[in-house]
Amino acid sequence: MPLIVQKYGGSSVADAERIKKVARRIAQAKDKGDRVVVVVSAMGDTTDELIKLAYQVSEHPGDRELDVLLSTGEIVSSTLLAMALRAMGYGAISLSGAQAGIRTDATYSRARILKIEAKRVVKELEKGNIVIVAGFQGVTGEMDITTLGRGGSDTTAVALAASLKAEVCQIYTDVEGVYTADPRLIPEAQKLAEIGYEEMVELASYGAKVVHPRAVELGELFNIPILVASSFTDSSGTLIHGGVSMEVRNKVRSIAYDLDVAKITVVGVPDRPGIAASIFQALATAGISIDTIVQNASIDNITDLTFTVAKSQLAKAMRLVGPIAESIGARECVSDSKLGKVSIIGTGMQNTPGYAARMFGALSEQGINIQLITTSEIRITCIIDETRVEGAVSALHRVFREAVAANKSLIESFPNDVDAYNRLGRAYMELGEYSRAREAYSRAMELDPYNTIAKKNLHRLSHLGEGVAGEGSAFHKVEPQHFIEETGKAGVVNLYRLALGETLAKMVAGDRVYLKVDGSSLIIQDGRGEHLGQVEPKHGQRLIKLVKGGNKYTATVISSTEEMMTIIIREVYQDPSQAGQLSFPSKGFERIRPYVGDRIFRRELEYEEGVVEEPGYTIVGGDEVELLPEESPDIDDKADDEE
Repeated sequence: MPLIVQKYGGSSVADAERIKKVARRIAQAKDKGDRVVVVVSAMGDTTDELIKLAYQVSEHPGDRELDVLLSTGEIVSSTLLAMALRAMGYGAISLSGAQAGIRTDATYSRARILKIEAKRVVKELEKGNIVIVAGFQGVTGEMDITTLGRGGSDTTAVALAASLKAEVCQIYTDVEGVYTADPRLIPEAQKLAEIGYEEMVELASYGAKVVHPRAVELGELFNIPILVASSFTDSSGTLIHGGVSMEVRNKVRSIAYDLDVAKITVVGVPDRPGIAASIFQALATAGISIDTIVQNASIDNITDLTFTVAKSQLAKAMRLVGPIAESIGARECVSDSKLGKVSIIGTGMQNTPGYAARMFGALSEQGINIQLITTSEIRITCIIDETRVEGAVSALHRVFREAVAANKSLIESFPNDVDAYNRLGRAYMELGEYSRAREAYSRAMELDPYNTIAKKNLHRLSHLGEGVAGEGSAFHKVEPQHFIEETGKAGVVNLYRLALGETLAKMVAGDRVYLKVDGSSLIIQDGRGEHLGQVEPKHGQRLIKLVKGGNKYTATVISSTEEMMTIIIREVYQDPSQAGQLSFPSKGFERIRPYVGDRIFRRELEYEEGVVEEPGYTIVGGDEVELLPEESPDIDDKADDEE
């Protein structure tokens, strides 16, 4: 019998009528034969009201007592939902986080899940009950109640799904899924049918509020598909998973914004070793997360150090940084809480130049000054004045979709304009929306069966479709950034004791492969478990020791012929017991340049009219690889890797 985990946000259970509606949705899943575990948030604005009440009683309510107070919000909603289901004739039981076996560390208000002892949950499921778990909370080894921070119910739900080996975690909220921009700001924003874990982590971390980034990271670690959908409609929602097809490898996938940004600048800092460490160590000890960090070029051994924190943590951070700044001889410490950040996100940007320039140009045209810039492989973020954020989002959404809008408008006026359909197809291809591009070019062919531009681009698009590994295939592709080396965490090795040439010839650059510990040997296999080769002992022995110590690795083919195979192995999780142990010391492993050439990633689509790519090129896309001790670790061991 399938097991699903559902999570309902505060707006979904805001009052009695909405709780009854949620109960009916849960009952439908139960009637289909599913075993159902439900995680709920507090009703409506309950958490905010409890915080306000606490500070009316005391200026310093204390972290422990505040967590106990805030945990009651989810207790209320979980018990009411269980009552509603029982009234409908369904067996249901509510459990607190402690009763559900959610064990955390003792970091109040921002606790991390250490393990889940789900025996009680399993016992109730075996009785045929629907289990309603209070989200957002857990308990320490000393039985003190903790909360997981904002969005903690999402993390609770995905952690339970991983522990119980659920087929999917369904997160129901007040929006219909993940959009290309906030639909409240941009009415023309498009809902995404699916999105990869990595892109969603960036979106969630940089402003998209539909799901918490810790929940997405946990979903990726344990390969739990996450469906984000509305509890108020029957829309299909957005599926977050690892097997996103090439069709959704957009250049700019979505635009996110966040107003919870504050900046601290330590002015006139002596430029000597250890200064930055003294500041950031104090902040880390206090549990304050840092986002952007910028240090100016030193002049006469004096520099300025700027970083950003959440607005809610600004006062605490200033209390810590001020005395340190004074002790190191800095001139002053200043802050600014009237900031926001806007980000463009998409896996397709990492191998294509020009997106930063287009972003900065769009902001410049609106007269928006950029104060700080931060980037990752798939994201560009600008820190700007908070009053300009809404205009920035609108400008960026417009500039990255302007070609689509312009040609759609032209087609409305001239529905038989072949060139407009070709330009629309090209615009969709640039965005990575290949199904829409096919539709546009197909319409151009209907209007003009001899149109060479549409014909050639449809030919290219057919190759893109063929490049996607099908479900159940032995050959799965990985993200291009998997080829980027991190010092000590990734290494390139040649295999020996190879399989037959005909087996190796099937493998191409970008194929995911699997590590398996076999006694004193580290074996490499394909998706069907077929032997490909063996890692040389001088490298394999070290990796075997680390794997047995709890580390996790991914592996990807860099090149393969009938006579040799080269792979890159990447550390994706380091067990705390292996702290300080490098997976790949600089000696003994081949060096790999930071970026592998385009022919290994994917050839850029040629958009110039009349230019055709040669068929048979390799397309690299698909899901992130995860691997591999001899047996997959359970959540008790690995949930500490959430953040």
